[in-house]
Amino acid sequence: MGIDAATSNRPEHPHVSITRVVRGRFVEFQFSLGDEDLVVELIMPPDPFAEFCRERGLPVHAAGDGVREAYGFLRRRHICLPELSETPDPVTAEDTRGSAA
Repeated sequence: MGIDAATSNRPEHPHVSITRVVRGRFVEFQFSLGDEDLVVELIMPPDPFAEFCRERGLPVHAAGDGVREAYGFLRRRHICLPELSETPDPVTAEDTRGSAA
């Protein structure tokens, strides 16, 4: 029961969803271990954000085209920042599926 029950409820796809770039100096984002009911909102300067994502091997998503553009601009100034994932943002994709039904 102990290990099987614990692992069966473990999230499978941890990720980061960037929600905005603040004043061109900070990355505001949601960190999820894969359970969209349990999300932590954080804000960090570019270098610590890059380290946070790199250490955890997290895919990075942007929550919309405006955020994607602002992050791209920030990334040109801070080459340490991770590239955005080409896969859909799990939060945005879920919202889209829900509204289509």
